[in-house]
Amino acid sequence: MTFAPRLVHLPYLLNGAFHRLAVWEWGDPAAPPVICVHGLTRQGRDFDALAAELARDHAVLCPDLPGR
Repeated sequence: MTFAPRLVHLPYLLNGAFHRLAVWEWGDPAAPPVICVHGLTRQGRDFDALAAELARDHAVLCPDLPGR
């Protein structure tokens, strides 16, 4: 079975203003969650291979942290 990511945007509040956080979501949202957070100079899509495997049994969230 092949799993493709879905791009979702979550609102967050920073310094009194709302912004949108891009999150790549893999797998069944009802499954146990796994969150993959990238380092300073990377992005959420760095976890594509890992997320595709984990998505078999988990809901995998890979956010693009602000500034990436």
